[in-house]
Amino acid sequence: MTIGSEQPRTFSGLLEYDLVSWSQRTCIEVEIWALPADDLTGPAADLARETVRAALAEVERFGRATTVSFALTMHKGGLRLTVADEGAVKPEEEVRGRRTTTGLTISRIPGGGSTIGAVIRVS
Repeated sequence: MTIGSEQPRTFSGLLEYDLVSWSQRTCIEVEIWALPADDLTGPAADLARETVRAALAEVERFGRATTVSFALTMHKGGLRLTVADEGAVKPEEEVRGRRTTTGLTISRIPGGGSTIGAVIRVS
């Protein structure tokens, strides 16, 4: 997907726009596995996009991923985010289940890449 001149109007469209923009800037390919079917607006949508940006920044910070798999799904009471990459993790970088101040849970496993997850509560 390439970015056109018109900004998307739905929550999933905005997320896809964000992902494509990030991918073009970082040269890290994004495989979009799932986006919410329901539209989300207001503060909940802003929080979700901020959480996605924090997860992508975590991937970018380590700079060894060439592909990222992305899923954001709706469930009762919120959204579930999963971002996984195949980046080369050094043994000293192994982290299992570390939580960040942004609410992300991060697991880095040598030979297994990284998985970042979050549950985003929406009312």
